[in-house]
Amino acid sequence: MKKVYLLYVAVFFALGEIIGKSAEFLKDRPLILLFLGFIFFIMLLASVRKEPLFIISLFALFAVLGTMRYDAFNATPKNHIKNLVGRKVILEVEIASDPLDGSGLKAEGKTLILPGQGEKQVCGKMLVRIRGSEKNAYRYGDILRVEGTLREIPRYPLGKSDYRKFLANKKIYAILSLKKESVKKIGEVRSSPAKFVRFIYIVREKLGARVRVFFNRPYSGVVEALFLGKRGDLPKPLKESLSKTGTFHILAISGLHVGIIYFILRLALKVMKVNPKAAIILSVLFLACYAVLTGARPSILRATVMFSILSLSGLFGRKTSVYNLVGISALLILLFNPNQLFEIGFVLSYGAVLSIVYISPKIYRLLGGAKSGTVAAYLKGAISVSFAAWVGLLGVVAYYFGIIAPVTVIANILIIPLLFVIMGAGILFFIPGIFCKYMAVIFAGSTTFFIFLLVKIVEFLRNLPCAYFNVYGWDAKNAITYYIMLLGIILIFGGAGRKRKKN
Repeated sequence: MKKVYLLYVAVFFALGEIIGKSAEFLKDRPLILLFLGFIFFIMLLASVRKEPLFIISLFALFAVLGTMRYDAFNATPKNHIKNLVGRKVILEVEIASDPLDGSGLKAEGKTLILPGQGEKQVCGKMLVRIRGSEKNAYRYGDILRVEGTLREIPRYPLGKSDYRKFLANKKIYAILSLKKESVKKIGEVRSSPAKFVRFIYIVREKLGARVRVFFNRPYSGVVEALFLGKRGDLPKPLKESLSKTGTFHILAISGLHVGIIYFILRLALKVMKVNPKAAIILSVLFLACYAVLTGARPSILRATVMFSILSLSGLFGRKTSVYNLVGISALLILLFNPNQLFEIGFVLSYGAVLSIVYISPKIYRLLGGAKSGTVAAYLKGAISVSFAAWVGLLGVVAYYFGIIAPVTVIANILIIPLLFVIMGAGILFFIPGIFCKYMAVIFAGSTTFFIFLLVKIVEFLRNLPCAYFNVYGWDAKNAITYYIMLLGIILIFGGAGRKRKKN
């Protein structure tokens, strides 16, 4: 347990958040939490040399802290815009997202204008939809004065949840639909962080425009999705094929893409003979900028935090287990935003990593292993990793999306190496291609060719017999039963694999 204690701490912190979300009805909750926190803290101090009791007290304390953090994060003060729903208002708001056009802006309420009565400070996020506005009329950090009626988020079905709950999890509780005549830009946020983010988003826009010059559709949409996190131009047939084969993750920037970019970056810095410590710092800074460039989605932030911690552990000469790296990254993310725990992306990201780390070595042993560096070792490793990720996420994917896709195992083995090539060719298009048009043309052509191969492979796999099954009736009981059975199988065959290795 000592080797993976940070993972257990993160698990109990997350458990506390789940309890917090499930027991919101409980009265006098702050007092109860303070009392329990005090008790467990005293127990922790009193049991420093008594390991079992110390561990129990530590985990219990983190569970209480998880509940407290969930409560604090989701508390809404009296001046929150949530309390203005249904009223016609004049507001000053700050754009808090990268608007691709003039609609669907995420905005932070700042000031409520009360005609004849002055102003009142407000807080809270909302969606602002502006009808008839021009593309790129507004940018991140713009301050707008808007006038209209705040409405409650509509409650239409969205997977296992609904749209209102989905946005509430992002702390967005209201929507404001306006004509462009009801919107007036009155300024910009002048802080250094806001200027930096604004600049990064302008760079993103220019890179997207460059992609559309050198790539034809649908390849331009794939390149923008892979490198810039913009999935709006992906063709619907391709989305369906990726979904049916369980490979949509290849076009949604996540740990896989960040990992490839991190590997290429470290390799380039090594070739350039950059000082190892300087290379680590440069890698972390680059990943942070890339996270902002690609929209700072939760999946990107999770991967960035994980690889940054991995890099920084090397900076201090500390080697730690992958489980602890996963634990500390999850803990940091949940401290910053507890609601990420309730997003499917969080579950899939950490579920995939833990499945690969825990299950794939057992599958590899069952396959008999192979001499390092051989083709057999590569194939067995690829099969082990792909199958481990698939079985580890099968229950969750079936529950949320109503699909089981056995073809995913084959798809990942074929597509991920190809994705590595696409990412490499794409990076060469973006970096040297900026300075030389001919290089941009060459690498755009090679990237297009490899994307063409990827699309054809996905379409072929989708049409294979038994490639996927729809299981819309799969509920939580089915998922729990599946994971209990999976754990039993792992314990039985994992032990058999260890015995075989010893013999």
